[in-house]
Amino acid sequence: MIFVLAGVAWGILMSLLHFYARSLGWWWLVAAPALLVAALAGAWLLHELLAGIEWLMFCFRRCPCCLSRRWSWGFTQGFGL
Repeated sequence: MIFVLAGVAWGILMSLLHFYARSLGWWWLVAAPALLVAALAGAWLLHELLAGIEWLMFCFRRCPCCLSRRWSWGFTQGFGL
């Protein structure tokens, strides 16, 4: 899932770079690696946000087996991407 999110973030950032590439000149050679790092950081933050939302959705539900509210991170399968 992190690779899908990284691809989406990379596509958005590369389209912005393409839009501003004429004004950057040769500095796009410096901007491209920085955008790669920013895309990976953005993908990681988006992954953590979605995992937190998923945890909040299930943290107050009772377990169907023991009826306790102790859900572990490994119990759910994620968003399925």
